[in-house]
Amino acid sequence: MIALEHNPGRIVVVLLLLVMAMYVHCRHSHDAAQTAVTAPGRTDRIVGSAGARVRKLDMAAGTRRLVGRTLDVRERPIGGATVTLDAARTTTSEADGSFAFDRLATGDHRVVADRWPAHGEITLSLDDRAEPAVITLLIGPTVVVRVVDRAGAPVAGARLWDRHAEFTDRDGKATFRSVDSPHMQLEVAARGYASQAVSVPVGDDPRRTVDAKVVLQPSVPIGGAVIDQDGKPVSGATIYARVVDPRWIEYTTSDAQGRWKIESTGRGRVDLMAYSDVDVTVPTPLVDIGTRPRPDLVLRVERGATISGVAVDAAGKPLAGVRVLAGPGDVHTDEHGRFDVAGVRPGEAFIDASRASLGTPTRIVHVARGGHVEVRLEMVESSIAGVVTTRRGEPVANALLLMEGPLHGNDSNQRAEHSDRSGHFDFKAVPPGDYKLLLARDLAPTDSAPRVIVHSGNRNLALVVPDVASIRGRVVLGGKPVDFFGVTATSDPGKPAAPAAHYSHDGRFELDGVNRGTVSVVLVGPSFRRRVIDGIVVAANQPIELGDLAVTAGSAVRGRVVDTSGAPVAGATVVVQHGGAFTTLVSLDNQNRGARGAYTDASGRFDLVGLPDDLSGLRIQAREPEHGLAVPHALTTADLDRDVELVLAATGSVAGTVVNDPPGPIWHVIRATSVTDGHSYEATSSDGKFTIGQLSPGDYLASLDDLVISPVAFHVEANRTTMVSVTRPARGASLTSGVVP
Repeated sequence: MIALEHNPGRIVVVLLLLVMAMYVHCRHSHDAAQTAVTAPGRTDRIVGSAGARVRKLDMAAGTRRLVGRTLDVRERPIGGATVTLDAARTTTSEADGSFAFDRLATGDHRVVADRWPAHGEITLSLDDRAEPAVITLLIGPTVVVRVVDRAGAPVAGARLWDRHAEFTDRDGKATFRSVDSPHMQLEVAARGYASQAVSVPVGDDPRRTVDAKVVLQPSVPIGGAVIDQDGKPVSGATIYARVVDPRWIEYTTSDAQGRWKIESTGRGRVDLMAYSDVDVTVPTPLVDIGTRPRPDLVLRVERGATISGVAVDAAGKPLAGVRVLAGPGDVHTDEHGRFDVAGVRPGEAFIDASRASLGTPTRIVHVARGGHVEVRLEMVESSIAGVVTTRRGEPVANALLLMEGPLHGNDSNQRAEHSDRSGHFDFKAVPPGDYKLLLARDLAPTDSAPRVIVHSGNRNLALVVPDVASIRGRVVLGGKPVDFFGVTATSDPGKPAAPAAHYSHDGRFELDGVNRGTVSVVLVGPSFRRRVIDGIVVAANQPIELGDLAVTAGSAVRGRVVDTSGAPVAGATVVVQHGGAFTTLVSLDNQNRGARGAYTDASGRFDLVGLPDDLSGLRIQAREPEHGLAVPHALTTADLDRDVELVLAATGSVAGTVVNDPPGPIWHVIRATSVTDGHSYEATSSDGKFTIGQLSPGDYLASLDDLVISPVAFHVEANRTTMVSVTRPARGASLTSGVVP
């Protein structure tokens, strides 16, 4: 029986360290984007998995041969997968994941692989240069997105982009299978409508089909001109447009006369700015866009500062090909070691330089408005490299190394590398200093993963991974196997650790790479109460068989979710948790952290199990994107003996900006806390812009990065957005607010 393991929680840890919230969706040109939106009735077939048009094929037998492999996310072979070619021919992958199709015609082919609960698909071009196909099978829920206009009519031919593109059918529906991210981030675009970015809570249960609806508003074209400090038109300037609600970011470029136009915006508040290679933006207030086109918007820029200099080695010899990051610039030195960066904003500018294994400490220079700074960058050997082995000296491939630092410098960043087949790794061109290096044998570090402090320039680092073992078992509920659950091994069960999700018809699991010592095994799942098995002694290279592990359903709360008219609401999220930020995500990781969740069925009913006997401090709440939010209330034992009715009501939102941020990307956590019930709601921002939606009407307190700001009060009204401006001076912060429709 198949027992596939997938760990979206641990994958997310690594991705966050590598990419830090890549959710801001930007496109370079609206015209280019519109060419990807094809109206219904197109004659060429769209393959959603690749977001590409597929050339029509002569289906007569050809001479080509297609070979490939089916793998999981850890690049392990998946045998027994059903592989389908062009929805017409099928085969089954071998034990090593290999498969083949013969007598194929040259052209594009779509290949789909399935082995429950995993699914994968690719589109490839088959010709003389075709390489073996690799299909990575992912595990996750199915997401069905319905796109409609504001009257509720389906929008056919809309383009939806996650990590690949799908197009809506005549009913306005598009389907994404095996979504392996807890939150799906979608860009939605259709000709004649305002584009928007949508976040869909997905979770990790592959048995679930998530129904999501996106309502598109009519587009309202905007445009105008870009002029400099002398009132002259600026050609080739980049125009940035951020729509507050619904969220969307668009880029375009001014033409030879400084004119620009964006078609994909809609009614609402828009943040606009322009800049060029040599010009910096002049701040512009938010613009209110109504129902009529706005071709009259003038954006102003002014000449930015410049940073020039030379990069030299330890002997003072100029170095060519050095990559220099200075302010907004990313340039390389010429044959004389010289570089020039224009368009630098006044204030502090950070300068980094690197080439091969050479680097410089991060420099901070102060540039005046329109001024010039000259710098000399002295490159030194500054990299960290080595090899990862077992205690027996065997190389460890694909070990994960996370590096943070420099620990005592002006800049602190995180980087990740994997060891190659020989166990070798290389962090090239890091700023000089001391770094904390964390080593893990699997996709993400555990609480017992080795940590070392290393100084840059050390290229002979020898890292030894602990000997590991495996833990096996079978999860049963009422004597029957549980087919979906999460399991993790930890030395501290009180510390939340992302559980590995397991999907198994017979309830069996196997945890690989468990470090030796005494550990606890933690089991979580939507159908049972969290269970911890303590005192498991792990010896190196010796598998441990735990046998059947019985879990219990625990206490349960049942009821239904309705709107203000009493009509049932399907697809609402119901969560029981302690105070703090309300979660909209039902996942194994959140269950491990104490938040139990469920979704309502077609009749609005929910059945939430796995609750502890002690309900102290637990609150129950519901929300649904279209119908709003139910005010949370304390859960009592009386609620376990009756149907609980949760009423959803209209909500408002808060949006705003952080003013006076230092230069460069600065991450903020903005929290809105209800004065009425103390519940809080959060948003993160890297560009000083933030939005928190679905807030119950009432009074709130705002905080920035866990620092209460003053004055702290703002008010939220139903179906309106409260605009908040946070000014961040050297000490403290202040807030101003206003309400817009």
